[in-house]
Amino acid sequence: MDIADKIGERPSRKKVDREARRQRILDAAFLLIEAKGVHGMSLHQLAKHLGYTVGALYRYFSSKDALIAELQSSSRETRGAAMGLVIAKGREFAEAESMESRLSPLFLMRLLVDFYEAHSRVLPAHFRLSSLVMAETD
Repeated sequence: MDIADKIGERPSRKKVDREARRQRILDAAFLLIEAKGVHGMSLHQLAKHLGYTVGALYRYFSSKDALIAELQSSSRETRGAAMGLVIAKGREFAEAESMESRLSPLFLMRLLVDFYEAHSRVLPAHFRLSSLVMAETD
């Protein structure tokens, strides 16, 4: 058994580079959305900002809507993970304060309201992006 069998198949350099370029596009798109809003960001501006052609962007995303949908999905996953941490901390607090072992619905609702309020202040661009109706990717 050689080392490749032990650690599994290593992704090709081409695949790693492609994913890095894709992530760079997403990061730049998010920065443009922060600055100009979703409707103010265009693929032409994004391509110019990155030093790419518009056609190059289409190799990674079929449309602006597909790009926005990917950003929304990423934002939703990040928000979900953060929300899980907030709920876990709420449970820890409830146990430390000798509250019921289960969080009461009112306490849980208050945690979520506080979370969304803080989310809108701390990460306003993420909040605006996640507030949009999901873009269609077809």
